[in-house]
Formats: sequence, C-alpha cells, structure tokens
Amino acid sequence: MKSIKLSLIAIIGLGTVIYAGGDISPVTPYETEDMEMATEYATQVEITPTTPKTVASVPPVVVPLVPKSKQKETEPKKEVEPKKETTHNSRAYIGLGGVVAQYDTNCKCSNHTLSGTDKTGGVILKAGYEYNQYIGIEARGIKTMIKEDGGEIEHIGVLVKPSYPVSKNTNLYGLVGWAKTTTSGSLRKTDVDGLAFGAGMDYTVSENISLFADYERLFQKSDAPKLDAVSMGANYRF
Repeated sequence: MKSIKLSLIAIIGLGTVIYAGGDISPVTPYETEDMEMATEYATQVEITPTTPKTVASVPPVVVPLVPKSKQKETEPKKEVEPKKETTHNSRAYIGLGGVVAQYDTNCKCSNHTLSGTDKTGGVILKAGYEYNQYIGIEARGIKTMIKEDGGEIEHIGVLVKPSYPVSKNTNLYGLVGWAKTTTSGSLRKTDVDGLAFGAGMDYTVSENISLFADYERLFQKSDAPKLDAVSMGANYRF
C-alpha cells in the first residue's frame, strides 16, 4: 500500500517537472497545493488489488451407459393375474324330444290273464334346474300316441340328477326318483307309482342349447311289468 502511494507522488512530481520543460524552478504556491492535495487523496483512497474469483469446480455428471439387455432385466416385471377358473352357472332349463317306449307284461305276476310286449312312441317334456355342474333336479312327463298293439303309456316323475362333466361340452348324468306310470290298450292294464331311474348324456351346442339322450326305467318293482323308455331331444337353458 505504501509503495502505491509513493508511486503516485512520484508520478505527479515527474509530470510537473516535464510540464515545466525540464527546468527546475522555484515551486509556486499553486504547485505546493497540488502536491498536498494529491498526497492527501492518495492517503485516503485505498486501492485493493482484485483477484479473479475462483469458480467452484462442479464435477461433470456422467450418465452410465447400461446395455439394453440389462435395462430389460432391471425393468419391473408385470404381475400376471391368475386366470379365473370358469364355474358352472346354476340355470333352469326346459327340454322337448321324442321317446320310444316298451311295455313288457311277460312277468311272474299273480292274477293276470294277458301277457306280451308292446312298443309305442310319443313325446317327452321336461324341466329342471342345475344347482352346479354336479347336481340338479328334473321333472319329466312322457305321453305315447303311436301304437303297435293298442298300448299307450303316460308317465310323470320327479328325479334327482347327478352329473359329471367328461369334457368341456359333454356331461354324463344319472336319474333317480319317484314316478307314476299308467298303461292302456289290449295288454294288461297298469297303474303304478314308485322308484324310477335312468342315465343319459348331455352335449352343449351353444350357451343356451344342448342335446340330450337318455334311458329310463319308468317303474321298478318286483313282480311288475317292465316299462322302459329311450328319449332324445334338446334342452333350452335360461
């Protein structure tokens, strides 16, 4: 700091000498005042040397290059929802079809005078409800009109229907329950009620339509005529 002040004084003095032409002449009162003002100004003003500001060095951001294969590995895996198993819908249905029945009176029956076998045909109408794919209940009625030996059969029954799906569209089922059957014609007249049973198959064609074929023993009792029926038709599911 002192060196700077002395340098200013020397520059001012040298400028005065040069301006005077190099001659050393008596110092005038004006020159003395100028020197004093310059010295006083130099003592008041402090010149602070500036230094360049240091800029904090920021390390460069380096983005690591990840191979595409690793990027795929690091991606979160999507959770795959388990497939929901399709369940059998509980539905009501009605069915209509044709039936061929056989009435065999050749049995060890007491107090009968007529015997023989009669075949007849007609229609079957049924309605049922499936609680699930394994169990249901069905009511059915059979009425024959086509006569071979003049015999006709009327049959109504309420049957439990256990089922088992053997494929996506095919079910096997059984029939067991109560039924009432009457016959008419030239052979022995029958009017009985009791156990009836059978078995069949159901094939689904569409969401609402299925085909069926089954066999039913219309009435089962010892010392009674044999009444058998084979039915085929279609079911409509609601």
